[in-house]
This record gives sequence, C-alpha cells and structure tokens, in this order.
Amino acid sequence: MSLHDAVAKYVENGDVLATGGFTTNRKPYAAVSEILRQGQKDFIVYAGPGGGEVDMLIGEGRVAAYINCYTANSGYTNVSRRFRAAIEKGQLTYEDYSQDVLMLMLHASSLGLPFLPVRLMQGSGLMKYWGISEEKRKTMPKMEDLKCVEIENPMVPGQKVVAVPVPRIDTALIHVQQASPDGTCIICGDEFHDIDIAVAARKTIVTCEEIVSNEYIRRDPTKTRIFGECVQAVVKAPYGAWPAQCYDYYDDDDAALKEYDKASKYQDKADAVEQLAKAAAKADRDAKEGVIRAAVAPCGCSGIILELNCETDFCAKGDKFQGLVNDVAKALMDSKASTLEEALQVAMPEGTTEEYIKAMCSSIGENMALRKFARLTVDGSGAVVSYIHMGGKVGVLLSIKAGKEETVKSDAFKALAKDLTLHIAAAAPKSVSSDSLDPAFVAEEQEIAKQQLIQEGKPEHLLEKILPGKLKALYAQSCLLNQGFVKDPNVTVDALLKQVGKELGDDVSVVSFVRYQLGA
Repeated sequence: MSLHDAVAKYVENGDVLATGGFTTNRKPYAAVSEILRQGQKDFIVYAGPGGGEVDMLIGEGRVAAYINCYTANSGYTNVSRRFRAAIEKGQLTYEDYSQDVLMLMLHASSLGLPFLPVRLMQGSGLMKYWGISEEKRKTMPKMEDLKCVEIENPMVPGQKVVAVPVPRIDTALIHVQQASPDGTCIICGDEFHDIDIAVAARKTIVTCEEIVSNEYIRRDPTKTRIFGECVQAVVKAPYGAWPAQCYDYYDDDDAALKEYDKASKYQDKADAVEQLAKAAAKADRDAKEGVIRAAVAPCGCSGIILELNCETDFCAKGDKFQGLVNDVAKALMDSKASTLEEALQVAMPEGTTEEYIKAMCSSIGENMALRKFARLTVDGSGAVVSYIHMGGKVGVLLSIKAGKEETVKSDAFKALAKDLTLHIAAAAPKSVSSDSLDPAFVAEEQEIAKQQLIQEGKPEHLLEKILPGKLKALYAQSCLLNQGFVKDPNVTVDALLKQVGKELGDDVSVVSFVRYQLGA
C-alpha cells in the first residue's frame, strides 16, 4: 500500500492520534507530511515526548487538543516553536501530565484498562491545574470528563491514589526499521511507547525503512516488537523518520533540524516581517549595560573572557539574562573559537551564538549583543587565570608561564597570578611590555606631548631631550611590566616577577592578558 492510500484510508478528521518515537528518534515524519498534504484535521493528539512531527501539525492548525508531557527537538529547541507560540497565543487546547504518567496512560490503553491509578502526580500542580476544563471536555466526545480524580486505594485503607483517564486511540503512526508485508515489525534500539500505541489503536499505520520477508522475521523472533495483527497498513518509506534519526540506518540531520528551528520561529510571512521589524527596532537601541564573564578550563591551560551587553542594569541582574550569559559562556568555553567572529558562529541548541542571543532579545525584551570575546592559552608549564571585579563590571584573563611544572603548582606562583589579575584590574595596563604597545598609540601620545610642550613655550631644541622622559612615563603608565605594583608602588611588576622567580628558583613571565571594562 502506498503512503497516500494508507493515510487516505485510515486517518480521519477528528481522530485520536498517537505518534511513536521520542523527540528526534524514529519520528513518523513521512506519515505526518502526508497528512498535511491531504488535509485531515481536528485531531486529539497524544505523543509521549513529542517532536517536530507534532509541531508541524500544530503549526498547520490540524490539532484540536493536545495531551503531552513535553515537545521539543532535543538538542535543537528547548520547546518546539509552533507549539510554544500556539500556547502563548491561546490557540491550542492543551493539557500536560508528567512523562511517567503519560507513558503509563498509553500502556494502560494497550491493556484496555478503564482508568489508571497512580501516585506520581500527588502534591504537584499537575493535579490542581487543568489545561482542559470540565466544561470544555463535555464538548469533545472523545475526551474524558475528568483530567484526574483522587480516590481511596481499596487495597490500603486510608491511602489515596490518583485515577487518570486512559486514552482511546483511533490511529497510531509508527516508523520502524523493518517490517514484513503482514505488519510484523522489528524495532532496533529503544521501542519507546510504540508497542503500546500499536496495540491500543483501532488503526495502525507503519512506515519502515525496509520490507522483509516472513522468513527473515522468523530467523530471530526476539527482535519482533509489533505483531502483524496490530497493523492495518505497512508502507515502505526509506528515510521516513528524517530529519530524526533511525537507529542502525541514519543519524538525525543536524543541518535540517537547525533549518527547521529557524523556519519555525515565524508562523507565516506576515509574522516573520513583524518579528524581524521588532528585532531591528531593538537592535537600534544602545546596549551599554551587561556583564563580563570569564571561564577557565579544568586543566588551567586555556580560558575565555567575554562581554555580553544589554540595555539596562535591571536586565543585567535578572535571572534570564544571567542564564543567557551562562549558556553562552559554556558554549564558547567548550568550542575552539578564538575571535569574536568565530564566537558568534559557535553552534548552540537554538542555532549559532548570534542567533541564540537575537532570539532571546524577544523573550527578555531588550537589545543584547556579544560585544567582546577572547581566548588565552599557555603552552608548557604555566596557567591561565581569571578575575571578575565589581560583579562583572571589570574582568581580567591572564596567561602566565614558568619553567617548571612544580613551580606552577606552588602556592607562591598561584598567589602571584592572583595578585597580577588584581593589579591589571586596578591599573588597566594596555600591553605587557613596551615592545607590545601599539605603535600608533605611542605615536599619538608623543605628538600630544610635543604639542603640549610647544604650548608651554619650551624651545624647539629642548624637545628632543624632554620627549624621551615623556615616553618613559608613558611606558610606566601603560605597560604592565613597567607599572609600579599596586600593593607596593616602589616595586615594578617586572621586578616582582624576578623576585618571585628567584624565590622559586625558576623563570616566571607574563605571556599575555586581556582586560575588559564594561562599555569601554
């Protein structure tokens, strides 16, 4: 039977529909796509953990009611976008149960039980808050009148249990690896709740990667998961679970799932225009507040520092923004990005880092941007250390090196590294040494000093004698090694490094540093 014929014959308007698989695993995408083409609608949908297949049905307005525990393309969207949008706009009749209870409800359906007694939801809001009211339920013939009810346990006097309804499934959509012509199915890997919905449903449509013979099925009866008596239609549909994975045949399609995530942000063209306009308006607003965050790898050989901006200090201190900063910092620390351009393109569950931040602009309500990013490493014996000052207003990342590994492990070396980060935060040097100072900056400062001397009436022939002193003062102000140490201004940082190195019997040197000041 073709997929077109199977859907046309067995999927009806108003069906109680159940889909197999688990978020991005063995989802019946081909069957759902055929339903979308043919136009069947008004489904009451049950999905264990649903994925993009249910999101597509919701996005096209085919779902009258949805009973679920969560819906997401795991690893790509935290909550499926069409599902979330329909909930937020009040366009979807929805009710949630815990995952355990929902899976047990589907199992109870396969057993033909009148209701399911559980204790899993007791004391939770899942009992108190109904997504579908009793009044609404009475208008839906295929919905039970109650979400749940607390009853006396007849086996244990005085003990309460929760009775939840058992779905009466009309049609199940399942994708498997192999099936015989009579519908006997081999499922490789986790079968999730597929067996239960196949047994429970009045009509089951199975799509499969391969149709195999009955003789092949009989070779290893232990692999048989769904018996042919439960199946009404078998359809050969190679890649029928794509872009989800099908164990032993193909992995999930990373690029396709990311593309779906992008496309499903908007309900239609008009919505896309509206949302993009809002994002553009937010982008025009200055993002001068925010936070500086640093992270160092457990090995101590690599670290990152970033500045993530928002518009207001109120937002910067909020849980949502702080969570965003944490997510971005973790993703960048785990990546190989070393420049801001690379950092913006690091993959995250919601797209690239840049896309994730833009998406959060709508949720938080402020313009936000990753303004600065750097990574420091140290080769051989050394360490990368960080310091954050004033709750994220100033941040320092320092790479410091020694000749011997035992030096790096010493308390004196660790104390020196910490002191240097504090010094850098306070003294704000521009470079490690005069050799690494920006020549353009030096030339500009020399010209300024020269013009000041001329304005003071200094003779032209004396300028060449005075300017070297000005340059030395510039180095003392701008170069880390030339600066007086903040804890003892009479000792330069260079002298401090030599002093500690002598005490440790080793050479200690600063490789590089990064200092960020919020908004600077």
